[in-house]
Formats: sequence, C-alpha cells, structure tokens
Amino acid sequence: MRVRGLKSLAVYSVNKDSEVFWLDLSLAGYRKVRSGERYAAFFDEVYRWLREYGIAPEEYAASNYVVHMQPPGGSGRTSTVLLVTLTKKGRVVYAALASFTPGVLLRMSSQLEKAGWKSRFFLDFSVRKEAVS
Repeated sequence: MRVRGLKSLAVYSVNKDSEVFWLDLSLAGYRKVRSGERYAAFFDEVYRWLREYGIAPEEYAASNYVVHMQPPGGSGRTSTVLLVTLTKKGRVVYAALASFTPGVLLRMSSQLEKAGWKSRFFLDFSVRKEAVS
C-alpha cells in the first residue's frame, strides 16, 4: 500500500493582482486542473503549517486549487501540486504550494523568484536511503 503525504511546502510573498499571478504560474509550468475537494485533509495541513509559521489565513480571502506542474521543456511526468492563495483587495498576497513529491517545488522555485515572488519559507522532506551492506 502506498502512503501519500505532503513532501514539500513553499510559501511565497507575491503581492500581485490575480491575472499576473496566474500568468507567472503558467510561465513557470503550472496549470490549474480541478477543484481540491478530494484533497481537503491535505489543504487543512497546509493551513496548519501557515499558522505555525506566523501567517494567519483567517485575515485573507483563501482559495484552494489543484495544479499540475510540467517540468521545463515539457518532457517528463507532471506532478500534482496543491496551491493555497491568500488574497486581500483583489491582490494575491501569499501563495502556498505543497507537493506529494520531494524536489518538485525546488526545481520551480527559481522561476517564481525571477518573477518577483519572495520566498517566506521552504520545506522539502525526502526519505533518507541507507546503504545496504
């Protein structure tokens, strides 16, 4: 049985209007695919992490999305990424991205930072592989 859990979390200070925000994501290889009802428990975990790191989602209009990330060049497997946006007065103030695959968000981080997104924090969990002797 495969146990699925979040392996990466990145939170960015964005401060852009919604159209520019989605354009940045599109240029970085992300595309919106469906609603996030199936992932409700994982979105709750993202909100818990946001609170632990000093961001109060209750102070913003929050939205949940499921997006797919296509690796640069369009080759390779797409990865499912959960996206939480925290908006105030029509501007996306914070964006939290969470992935089920370690390393996925790290590969795209530089593109988002080049677009002016400021990283607030980044967690990437990976399984440590022990050498068998």
